[in-house]
Amino acid sequence: MVSECLLRVFGRVDDFEGDEAGFRAWCFAICRNLLIDEARHRDRRPTLVAEPAGGCRVVALDDTADAALSEIGAAELTALLATLTSDQREVIALRIVADLSIAEVAEIVEKPQGAVKALQHRALRTISKRINDSPVSLRPEATLS
Repeated sequence: MVSECLLRVFGRVDDFEGDEAGFRAWCFAICRNLLIDEARHRDRRPTLVAEPAGGCRVVALDDTADAALSEIGAAELTALLATLTSDQREVIALRIVADLSIAEVAEIVEKPQGAVKALQHRALRTISKRINDSPVSLRPEATLS
C-alpha cells in the first residue's frame, strides 16, 4: 500500500500547486482514497488474514496527546479507538498522528470544517469517558506487583 501511495503521489506531483501544508493534505487525500478503494475491493472479496503479532505504533505530536498516550498502553489505546466510529478514528488519526489542521482534515475527508470539529470533539469525549469510567486505572504506576 505504501508503494502504491508513493507511486500515485510521484505520478501526479506535476499536477500539484500549493504550499507545504497543502502538499501534505494532498498526499493524505491520495493515500486515503487508495485505502478506501482497497477496502471496497476487500469487501467484495473477503479473505481471512491473521492479525499481525506485536501491536500498532502510535506517534503523538503534541503535549496533550503525549500525556494521554503515556497513560495507556497500545492494547488499551486500540480498544479505545475501536469504540469510535470510523469517521471519528480517521479524524483523530489525521489531527493527532498526522498533525494536520482542521481545514486540511476537512479537505481530506471531504466534510465541512464544523463536521470535523464535531467528530473530533465527540471522539475525544468518548475516549475521556471510557478512561474515566474504567473500573481499573490505566496508569502504569497503579499496576499491582
